[in-house]
Amino acid sequence: THVENAIKHGLLPKEKGGKITIRISNIKGGTEISIKDNGVGWSAGQEKAINNNGTNGTGKGLSIMKQLYDLYYQLFKVRIIQEIIDLRDKKGDSTGTEVRIVIPG
Repeated sequence: THVENAIKHGLLPKEKGGKITIRISNIKGGTEISIKDNGVGWSAGQEKAINNNGTNGTGKGLSIMKQLYDLYYQLFKVRIIQEIIDLRDKKGDSTGTEVRIVIPG
């Protein structure tokens, strides 16, 4: 879902291609997954999706991910943490989006 969103909402509107980096790391106390792109950024991608009245997708991907995280908690009593970061340069211009997912364990 997050890679699909990076392509659909981050890179395609950019019209110049782009890059997606996926990193999975063992961290103290669990695992961290990072999906980072150099697209238009979270805010711009959300605005475009709203202005297109959802024509770029169903808008359900993040909702489904939340349901999966909730189910994981019900089964294993482990709360998955997700953070969506609008990446910006020193001037405040968007440089892409990063999604960080931490799975304690």
